[in-house]
Amino acid sequence: MHRILLEIGPLKVYAWGTFVGIGFLVGLYITTLLSEKFGIKKNDVVDIALYLVISGIIGARVAFVIANWKLYAKNPIKIFYIQEGGLVFFGTLIFGLITAYLIVKIKKIDFWRTADAFSIGIPIGIAIGRIGCFLNGCCWGKISYTFGLKFPSTHNPPVYVDQVVRGLIKPGAPYTLPVIPTQLLHSLSAFIVFLLIYRFYKSGKYRFYGQMFLLLTIYYSIGRFLVEFLRYYPPQKHIGPFTGSQILSIIAIIWAVYEYGRRKKNYQNQQ
Repeated sequence: MHRILLEIGPLKVYAWGTFVGIGFLVGLYITTLLSEKFGIKKNDVVDIALYLVISGIIGARVAFVIANWKLYAKNPIKIFYIQEGGLVFFGTLIFGLITAYLIVKIKKIDFWRTADAFSIGIPIGIAIGRIGCFLNGCCWGKISYTFGLKFPSTHNPPVYVDQVVRGLIKPGAPYTLPVIPTQLLHSLSAFIVFLLIYRFYKSGKYRFYGQMFLLLTIYYSIGRFLVEFLRYYPPQKHIGPFTGSQILSIIAIIWAVYEYGRRKKNYQNQQ
């Protein structure tokens, strides 16, 4: 676990930002390779991706700050320290969808066709980015002496600071208590989704625009819902037995299943 990969004088290269960047580039590369098969120009893919990464980071950061406002109320300048991590994927999804919808309307290209073009690149990008979360020591899981990993105190990762604040370990302790590496589980889940979507694309079962994106939404949300049971959140961040991300996952699944059924029916009626 290395929060900082490289230090050159005052310059610090953070693991989280590096892996998120690599994930974005890999996802974009895959999307550009496939885009023309969906009738989307490569230049349009790059333009859309650049707007999406900006709006996605803003949305993810806004969602994280809202969920953790007490951490930033006393020192608001830290809101802008995104290189240290602290993003919420569903914030990315919401802001990203709004941005994508506006852009494709301006460019006069089909929204669902564009969404499908991005559907293989998105999960592999997430899978790589989550490795950055692991190295950063954020998005950690519950304490487990059976399946847990200890994070070192080097550069004070969020999980270490949290356990010190909660009195679980003493200041200066070399390691945290063992926690479930939910970051890696999130990464594995996203990688499995990537394989499922890619296999579906190659299977010849692709029938209507939006099909791949809606399957991506369903698969990813199921994985996120399950992994969230193992992730640590303070009690006040639960809504009944569920976390905020689990509630959003349920909403996303219901919407995607409904929209999938509706679009499938329209496709069948047109045959």
